[in-house]
Amino acid sequence: MDRLALDVRLALRRLRQNPGFSVIAIVTLALGIGANTAVFSLLNAIFFRPLPAVVESSRLVAMNETLGGGSFPTVSYPNYRDIRDRMQSVTGLASYRIMPANVGLPGSNQRVWGYLVTGNYFDVLGVKPYRGRLIGPGDDVKPGGHPVAVLTYNCWLNRFGGNTGAIGSSAKFNGQTFTILGVTPPEFIGTELFYTPDVFVPMMMQREMEGGGGYLENRGTSNTMVTGRLKPGVTPAQAQSELDAIARRLSEQYPKDNGGMKLTLSPVGLAGNYIRGAVIGFAAVLFGISCLLLLIACTNLASLLLARAADRRRDTAVRLALGAGRGVLIRQLLTENLVMSLAGGAGGALMAFWITDALRMWKPPIEFPLVLAVHADWRVFFFALLVSTVTVLLFGLVPALQSSRLNLLGALKNESASERGRRWHMRDYMVATQVGLSAILLVCSVLVVRSLQKALDAPIGFNARNAVEASIDLNLGGYKEAQGRAFERRFLAGVRAIPGVESAATTDWLPLSLNNSNDGILIEGKPVPKAADMPIAMTFVVSTDYFRTMQTRIVSGREFDVREREGGPRVAVVNQAFAAKLLPGEDPIGKRFMTGVGSKPIEIIGVAEDGKYFSLNEDRNPAIFLAADVWYSSNLTLIARSQLPAEDVQRRIQAVVREMDPSLALFGQMTLTRHLDLPLFPARAAASALGAFGMLVMLLAATGIYGVMAYAVSRRTREIGIRMAIGATPRQVLGSVARSGAILVGSGTLVGLVIAFALGRLLKQILYGVEPTDPVTFLIVALMMASIAALACWLPARRATRINPLGALRQD
Repeated sequence: MDRLALDVRLALRRLRQNPGFSVIAIVTLALGIGANTAVFSLLNAIFFRPLPAVVESSRLVAMNETLGGGSFPTVSYPNYRDIRDRMQSVTGLASYRIMPANVGLPGSNQRVWGYLVTGNYFDVLGVKPYRGRLIGPGDDVKPGGHPVAVLTYNCWLNRFGGNTGAIGSSAKFNGQTFTILGVTPPEFIGTELFYTPDVFVPMMMQREMEGGGGYLENRGTSNTMVTGRLKPGVTPAQAQSELDAIARRLSEQYPKDNGGMKLTLSPVGLAGNYIRGAVIGFAAVLFGISCLLLLIACTNLASLLLARAADRRRDTAVRLALGAGRGVLIRQLLTENLVMSLAGGAGGALMAFWITDALRMWKPPIEFPLVLAVHADWRVFFFALLVSTVTVLLFGLVPALQSSRLNLLGALKNESASERGRRWHMRDYMVATQVGLSAILLVCSVLVVRSLQKALDAPIGFNARNAVEASIDLNLGGYKEAQGRAFERRFLAGVRAIPGVESAATTDWLPLSLNNSNDGILIEGKPVPKAADMPIAMTFVVSTDYFRTMQTRIVSGREFDVREREGGPRVAVVNQAFAAKLLPGEDPIGKRFMTGVGSKPIEIIGVAEDGKYFSLNEDRNPAIFLAADVWYSSNLTLIARSQLPAEDVQRRIQAVVREMDPSLALFGQMTLTRHLDLPLFPARAAASALGAFGMLVMLLAATGIYGVMAYAVSRRTREIGIRMAIGATPRQVLGSVARSGAILVGSGTLVGLVIAFALGRLLKQILYGVEPTDPVTFLIVALMMASIAALACWLPARRATRINPLGALRQD
C-alpha cells in the first residue's frame, strides 16, 4: 500500500507537470467512456434492470400469438381463461389491456391512461399497495359489477393532490362512478417498460370503460396481453413445451378461431416479442457504435502515450541506469495511466448522468404516456469503472512496455529514436487503426442521416402539409351508437362550415399512429385458410371526403360518397397492396371479401394508392377502408385541410365542440406534420445519436492525425534541416511530410471502408430507402476522411517548411 500511495503521488505530480497532455487525455477518455456509459444506461433500463416494485420479475413471461405470419402480444380473453386454467408450469397467469379514460375532477374533465386488469394481476406481480389495497380476485368476477379503481402514485399525487381522503372516495371515469381502492407504490409502472399508466380497473368493467358490444366472450378478438410467473424450478423451455400442447388442443377444439394457432413465451416489458426485435436491433447498433467510439478514443490515447514515452526517453533511461527495475517502471507508468483513466471515467459517468437525465425528461410528440425510465444504478457505476480499468490494461500496457525497453546509451545522450530500418512505428499503426475505426463509424452515421432524408421524402400515402388533426372518444363521453352517429354528422358539418377550411373528414385511426386495427381477410370464392395463416389487413373506418382531405390518390374505382349510408350496402376501398397480394392478376373492383369466417361479404368499390400505416420502414401491407356511414366507430379523429394558420383552425374546431357538447374533451390536437414526429422518431434519434458520434469521431480523428504528424515532424527536425541545407525546397519538404500522412490515412480509411461494407447488414433494421452498401455513402466518407487528413496534416507540414536549417543542425 505504501508503494501504491507513492506511485499515485508520483502519477499526480507528473500529470500536473504536463497539464495540456493530461487535459486532452482525460477529456478524450471522458467522451469515450461517457458515450458508452450512457448507452449502457439505456440498455440496463431495457434489458437488465428488473421491473420496479415487482417481485422476481426475471421469472415473469409474456405470451405472443402468431397470426397471419406475424407475432402479436395479445390473445383473446376466452383463450386466456382456458390457458390459465390448464397451464401448470406457472403460479399464476394474468391478463391486462391498455385503455384510455376520462376522469371527472372538479372543474375539469381530464384524459388519463390505464390498464384493464384481471383480479390476479397484482398477486401475480407480487406488488404491495402504497395506500389502501389493490384489485383482487373478488373485484373481477361479474361483468359490470365491480366499479372500483386503483391509482398509480403519480396520478394520486398530481390529479388528487396526494390526499389520503381520496382512498375510499368516489371518482367518475368515463362518466361512471368508481370507488378508489388504493394507490400503487411510487416506483411501480406496470408491466410495459415504455408505458406509465394512471389507473387500474378490473377487466370485468371493460364494457363500461370502452363501450361498444364488448369482446370478453369473443374468441376471435385477440386484444388482451398476458403475463405469468414461472413456478420455482421450471425453465422457460419447459413452460413453452406445455404451452405448445395447450395451443394444439385449443386449435383442435376451436378450429374456426384458433386453427393453426401458435403461442410463444418471451420476457415481459416490450409488448411480448412485438417490438423486441426492433429494440434489440437498434440497441445493438447503438452499443456497437459507442464501443467503436471508445476504441477510437483509446487508440488516440495510445498514440499520445507512445509520443509522450518517446519524449521521456532520457528520463526513463536515467531511472533505469540508477537501478530502477523494469517492473517498477511499468507499474509506475500503469499507475499514472490508471489515475488518468479513473479521472476520465468519473468525467464519463457525469456525462452519462447528464444524458440519461435528458432522456428521462424527454416527452414524445403525442398525448400518450410514453416514457423512457433510464436511471443510473450500481450496474452503471460498475460498468463505468470496468471500462476505465480495461482501458488502462489494454491501451496503457503497450506504451509502458515500450518505454521500459530502451537503448540506454543512446537515450542518455538524448539521441532521437532511429527513424530508419522500418517505415511504420507502433504509433503509426495506432493512428491507422483510429482512422479505420473512424471510417466505420462515419459510414454508419452517414447511412442513418441519408436514411432520415429518404424517410422525410418517402411517399406515405397522404400529404401532411396544411392539415390539422384532433381526436374525440365518444365512448368516454357516454355516447351510444345513435347519438354518436348524429354527433359525427353535426361535427363534420360544423368544421366544414369554418371559413377557410377546404375539406374535412374523420377516421377511427390515423395511419402511422400508435393505434391500429386489423382483420383477417377471406376472399369470396377462395379456400378458407387456417385462422393462424389468414392474411391480415390494416382496417380504417373513414368518412366521405377522407381521401380528398388526406390527398390520397384513388387509383381505380371511386371513393365513398352519399350512396354510403347506415344499413346500406357493405363496401370498401382497398389499397394497391391488398389487390396485388390477395387478388393477383385480377381486377379488384366488384370483388368481395369477408373480415373473418362467418362475416358478411364486403364489395370493393375502389383502389387507393399504397401508404405507410404502422411504421415508415414497413413492407407493403394490405389495408382496407370502410365507410363510417355504414360502420360505426366511437373513436373519431378529425382531419381538416386549410391554408389558414394551424392555431386558428384548431381554435375554431374547439369552439365547434364546445358549442355541441362542453363535456367532451379534444385530445391529440396537432398538425399532420407534427403527427409524423412519432414514426420519424427512431430515424431522428438514430441520426442525432450517430450525428453526434460522427462529429466526435471527426474531432478525435483530426486530433489523432495531427498529433502523430506533429510528433513525426518534431522527431524529424534534424533530418528536415539537413534536407533543406543541401537544397530541398519548401514544396519538396511539404510533399514529403504530407505523403507520409496520406499513406497513413489512406491505408486506414481503405481498411475501415472494407470492414464497414462487410458489417453493413447490421444496420438494415434501422435504415429506410438506403442500402447498407450504398456507394454514395462510401464516397462521402472517403472524401470526409481525405478532408480531415488534409487539414490535420497541413499544419505540421507547413511548420516543417519553416524549420531553420542552422537550428536543426545544432539539435542534440
